[in-house]
Amino acid sequence: MIEKPRDFIAYEKQKARLEERKTSRQLVKSVLGKEFLVNPGVYDTGLDTELMIEHVVVSREENILEIGCGTGAVILSLADRAKEGLGVDINPLAVKNSQENASKLGVSNITFRESNLFKKVHGAFDVVVWNPPYNAYPAQDEVEMMFWDSNNSMKKRFFAEVSSYLKANGRIYFGWADFADLDVKLPYTLAMANGFRLRDQWFRKADSGKYSFGVLEFSRPK
Repeated sequence: MIEKPRDFIAYEKQKARLEERKTSRQLVKSVLGKEFLVNPGVYDTGLDTELMIEHVVVSREENILEIGCGTGAVILSLADRAKEGLGVDINPLAVKNSQENASKLGVSNITFRESNLFKKVHGAFDVVVWNPPYNAYPAQDEVEMMFWDSNNSMKKRFFAEVSSYLKANGRIYFGWADFADLDVKLPYTLAMANGFRLRDQWFRKADSGKYSFGVLEFSRPK
């Protein structure tokens, strides 16, 4: 568990990145050897994306759900490890972007749809992945939700509802960070309150050395 945050305050950098995401032209980003289109209004890929891809464990007999799929970079990179999967996002621009990348990469076992967390998700999954908006600042629209989760409401809903969409021996992979302006212990607290335990965690420093991104793996106690 993260004992204390670093000194880095993320707000100003996130604000600048949101402005860039809202006004940018289409980009092409390479993620662990695969190229992805990144459309305006969609979360860009980065160290947190790569960290998630590297640490999610899923087999050819298992299905996978990604909440907040963005460009689709995570779930599309995991497609050849899984039987099938579903990626959802509250932002329709992200869903369209993910579908474009699936077509570009020739991936046919992953589908995408617009959904506010689990609202339009049906069935249960072996693996549920979410790299959430970390900070609790007010979000004015779906684009701002890529960074901000007003009062942490989505994260609270996620842990309260995920059991209904997770198979008995399923795993959750949850993205996180150690910024100064967030409650670094929040996912651990929410997971425990909803009957999950921490199985493992991995953190990696950003190139600046000012903060780290992480992946937390949770499961139900056996």
